[in-house]
Parts: sequence; structure tokens; C-alpha cells
Amino acid sequence: MPAPKSKQADAVKSERRLLDASDPVLEILKAAVDAPRAALTGVHTEYEKTYTEQTAALTAGDNWKKLKADQQKQILADEGIDGLPALDVGSGADLIHTLEQTASPAWKTETDALPQQFARAAMAAAKLVEPKTQCVHLSSGALKTEQDVRAWLADTEKDLMATMKDGPIVVS
Repeated sequence: MPAPKSKQADAVKSERRLLDASDPVLEILKAAVDAPRAALTGVHTEYEKTYTEQTAALTAGDNWKKLKADQQKQILADEGIDGLPALDVGSGADLIHTLEQTASPAWKTETDALPQQFARAAMAAAKLVEPKTQCVHLSSGALKTEQDVRAWLADTEKDLMATMKDGPIVVS
């Protein structure tokens, strides 16, 4: 079933409305631009929300607060998170240019990558404050019973204590 705007376009063609005083193409063009603009704005808003949350968590950390501003700036630049990318979708040409730079699906990928980028920034800050800091990744899996939880906690505690002998740890 054709979309309503497609029906409008067909009507313009079949009824020869292109010669009318009113320009029906502008309305069709506007509708064709509004949908991708709304989609792009939506994914960018989600990116911005995640970026803001991750920035707040990073800057609240003790290690981050101990760094000089130029060290913080360098870490953010190294991780590619030194600024929130602007979104320019004002005109149709701006929208096309923005989509050429980063298509809507890529914004989802970029948003999903932010927590890892900020985790690496936090680790870099920790290493600057305490060079022997180590990153520890916890095991994951399905815990179905209380016994599973207790066993996982015991194993994890043992691993963390053994690792900590070589220096401070950051859990990720």
C-alpha cells in the first residue's frame, strides 16, 4: 500500500497539478525531509543523553578530580569524547550533509560505544593518579540460585584479592 505522500505525488502527476498556481511539490518535499530529520534528531538526542550521563559519572570520580585540566582534556581527546557533536538539520541541504557524515544507524553504534570510551577515560585517569592501577574484568554468566551467587562472589573475591597484591584495581 503506497504511503499518503506517495498518493499525493501520484495525484500531482495524474491530475497535472504541476501547472497549478499553488505548488504541491513543496508540501511533498517538506514531508520527505521531515521524517529523516525527526529520526536523526531522535538518535542524536539519545546520544546526547548517554554522553551527558557518562560525563557526569566520569567527572564525579575521585581520580578525575585529582587531574589537571590539561590532563583531563587530553584523555577525553585520546578517547574521542572531547565534545558533543553538533547536529545541523535546519535545511534540507544541511540534513543531507549531516546524513552523509553520520547516518542514523551509525548514531546508535556511536551511542553504544560511549560507555566503553568513558570507561577507558576513567582507567587512564586512574593510571595517571596511580600508575600501577590495573583493569579487572569480572566474569559474567547466568546465576540461577543463591548458591550460584555465593560461589561467584567467593571466586570473584579471591581473584580480586590476588590481583590487588600487584596494585590498585579498577573493575569494569
